[in-house]
Amino acid sequence: MAAGLTSDQFQFAFTGLQGDGSIVAQLLTNQNSTAQAGVMIRDSLDPRAAFVMLYATGNSLYVLSRSSYGAQNSLIATGSTTITLPVWLKLARQSGSYLAYTSTDGVTWQQIGSAVQATIGVNCYIGLMDSVASYGPLNTATFDSVSVVSASQGFVISVSNSMPWLSPLNPSGSVSLTASELATSGFDDTVNLTVSGLPANVSAAFNPTSLNGSASSTLQI
Repeated sequence: MAAGLTSDQFQFAFTGLQGDGSIVAQLLTNQNSTAQAGVMIRDSLDPRAAFVMLYATGNSLYVLSRSSYGAQNSLIATGSTTITLPVWLKLARQSGSYLAYTSTDGVTWQQIGSAVQATIGVNCYIGLMDSVASYGPLNTATFDSVSVVSASQGFVISVSNSMPWLSPLNPSGSVSLTASELATSGFDDTVNLTVSGLPANVSAAFNPTSLNGSASSTLQI
């Protein structure tokens, strides 16, 4: 994760975000001085997806963003003071703008830089990130007091897009797809899954037929 890159690789512990919302976390430790650990809002899990993130490296805080799909990462802002871990981090989305904050006590917040603009959908991902420098050693970051607030509660269903049964050599074949539900923080309703509008002689069923929270089901066609 660095300025100028158009794709990225890192560890991401996430949940769903629908509409405005924020994530707050206390970063306790960051094992390697060159590693990046912090909070992120991201359009999708595609390596080239747009994102905004607030992270710590060494004794400094940075705001990094990819404004649209496939664009180059840009370093937006740097914290004005030298930090000492533990440190509180907050990243918020308000009416399509992204705001980064830091705090020493989790109560009084200082904004880092100005509002950031990025092409991130209403339904997106929000969570904790951890990344190492290129060819650097593996890193372990420790977080505490993590909370996600979403102005709207809901879920997003995505289905794997591989369709190997669409082959002239196997017109009557079957396939299993995975339907994944990503729930926003606080959403715990049951989501029932059904299939309709199928052609004649085609059957399909979900297993399981209902999901709670962030979970997945197999669609057999």
